[in-house]
Amino acid sequence: MKHFLNYILSAVCVVSLIGCEQTQSNVSPADLSHMAPKLFVAAFISPQDTILTVKVSESTPLLSTTTLSSGEIPHAAVTLSDGQKTISLLYDSRLRFHRVSARMLPIIAGKDYTLVVKAPDGRRVEATCRVPGAVPLKAVRFDSVTTEAATGKKRYFIQMQWQDVPRETNYYRTMAIFTYTRRNEGTRTFRPDSSYATFGEGGRITLLPDGSADGQTLGSERGYLAASLLDTARSVQFGRVFRSATVRANLFHVDKNYYDYHRYLEVHRATNDNPFTEPVPLPTNIQGGLGCFGAYNRSTVVLRLR
Repeated sequence: MKHFLNYILSAVCVVSLIGCEQTQSNVSPADLSHMAPKLFVAAFISPQDTILTVKVSESTPLLSTTTLSSGEIPHAAVTLSDGQKTISLLYDSRLRFHRVSARMLPIIAGKDYTLVVKAPDGRRVEATCRVPGAVPLKAVRFDSVTTEAATGKKRYFIQMQWQDVPRETNYYRTMAIFTYTRRNEGTRTFRPDSSYATFGEGGRITLLPDGSADGQTLGSERGYLAASLLDTARSVQFGRVFRSATVRANLFHVDKNYYDYHRYLEVHRATNDNPFTEPVPLPTNIQGGLGCFGAYNRSTVVLRLR
């Protein structure tokens, strides 16, 4: 599961950002089409990793007809180091990532890691990040709000609470997976399924800085559970809709690189590619290239609802 989540995060980053160069005003199409491509690197590490993955590709000019897949660089040399040991990551043609077992270089909170990527043509980029410590969840609350007074229809949600680490700037991300067995409507049979909880309006409010609340108890937005299923269910009683239900609540304590990069993605999605929106600078900590090398530490609480 961890490998799959890492794959999704990296894939989203690549699709969203590859092909982007620094936004400028008054740039002619001819200039855009001749901008030199840059190495694009996306990697996010954590102590919970079972597989370490790195996406290496190449940015393309905005007006290029080159496809995303042709920008990949499978023969790049990719190394990861903790300052004492250096390991190489090999390209996986099926997943289209460079990867290695985390047993080769365990990711430890508080340590610095350096990622170096060398392209076959001699280009070289590198980045460093520090792995934050784990922040345990204090509580995960399950509750509901009535959406239709006449019918008693409800929306169910969870909210997380945790204690902020004092005397330092911290960044967090929340995620929850709702796993359930639901009755097939009109029958006596059940089917298993799962979905992600939706935090905030449109599911976009998942990244949280501690801001002025240093050292205080922090809380997530409401994470709504399978809203489409519950809104259309004949019964408004949770227990009659689901035969079994659990929530896996995850709190990610992320570094600034991770936060800035994914915050950019949230803003980018929120604008829906509106051409009249003020351009948002693309953050990167890849020296000599584009992308992000970041770290996080995950805490998990499993809440059985039924």
